[in-house]
Amino acid sequence: MGTDLGWPRGLPQPLQARGLTGIGLQAYVPTLRGQGALAGFLRLSMARVRSDVLATGRATEEQLARTVADLDDPDVFDLYIALCSAWGRRPS
Repeated sequence: MGTDLGWPRGLPQPLQARGLTGIGLQAYVPTLRGQGALAGFLRLSMARVRSDVLATGRATEEQLARTVADLDDPDVFDLYIALCSAWGRRPS
């Protein structure tokens, strides 16, 4: 798994460029725990796309096996995909 921490910082700029005011940004980042519901969802998702991921060459069998092992380990905690929201208002 991986995370790009840079792009959310730029999320408000397009709103500023359009002259919006009251701009805000919020992020929600769920916690993933091995053997939890989210881990189960990811395990099923990975099983579904495994051959496609391997075909791209962006992950190896060993990397996927390690990730699945982490999803099955109740001692593993990680951060899942962040949901970032930005908003603003048109000036009156």
